[in-house]
Amino acid sequence: MHKQILVTVCILALVTACGCSKKEDGTELIDSGKEKIATGNFKEAVDDLTSALVKNPLNAKAFFHRATAYVGTGEYENAITDFTRCIRIEPNDPTTYLFRGSVYVLVGKINEAFNDFAISIKLNPTNPTIYQYRSALYRKINKLDMAIADMETVLELIPESANDHLAMAKMCEMAGDTTRALLEYQKFIECAPPYTSPKTIALAKEKIETLD
Repeated sequence: MHKQILVTVCILALVTACGCSKKEDGTELIDSGKEKIATGNFKEAVDDLTSALVKNPLNAKAFFHRATAYVGTGEYENAITDFTRCIRIEPNDPTTYLFRGSVYVLVGKINEAFNDFAISIKLNPTNPTIYQYRSALYRKINKLDMAIADMETVLELIPESANDHLAMAKMCEMAGDTTRALLEYQKFIECAPPYTSPKTIALAKEKIETLD
């Protein structure tokens, strides 16, 4: 699940990414690689982006997108290597730290992941996605107080996010804060978009009846 989310986020990011404007810099190959990532042809994307890097070995975006393709193929160490190369060229891009940190989670390098998330937050403190990822990681290692603190920040940034209210409700319930859990389940129902699964809504209502 974490891998699927990461690939999806990477694909969304590359839709708006800008490449070089000159053909000799491998722009066409980068665009081709991005298209293949979007359609799930990750191995072919790696080939195109590798060719782009032959033309321009210092193209940060080619490294970034090839790293994304490697995530898709499950070659996580290669992805980390390429994200690291991208960071060396463009050290102030918070997105690359976020994605590298997410791959560190996939390979079990928790300390490295926390370090990357911290840098990403420092570079872009108003991006809720970073706090969401870090909150999930804190929850994974049973540091609920820290996970809840990060989710507080998420809800300050996007207060109408139904899924984040649901995540907060579950964490508060796990932490024994039934009063806050009740409020968050109620907020989830209020904010839930029309396409929300009826089963999820029903479970939230059941939790409210149980906790009330």
